[in-house]
Amino acid sequence: MTDVINIAEARAVANADARMWTARDMAERLLRRIEAGEINPARIIVHYLEGSEQDGYQHYHMCAGVNVDSHLSLLAVATSATIKDWTGL
Repeated sequence: MTDVINIAEARAVANADARMWTARDMAERLLRRIEAGEINPARIIVHYLEGSEQDGYQHYHMCAGVNVDSHLSLLAVATSATIKDWTGL
């Protein structure tokens, strides 16, 4: 696995709190892992928000290597994994 370079990432991992690193930190980490050959995603979906709580958010997403069926499947798996990570269920 590539070494942790970003202090925000190290802090987020140590505290199990994704709020401690930025979207840019996460994207850079993903790209470092791809460039290092650690991972080779066949399909990827990124959902992100722009805006603020005060002004409201706009939802956006990007995806690669997916069709409608695999897109929905990836979202369902990601939702399940997130719930499991957050709740331990």
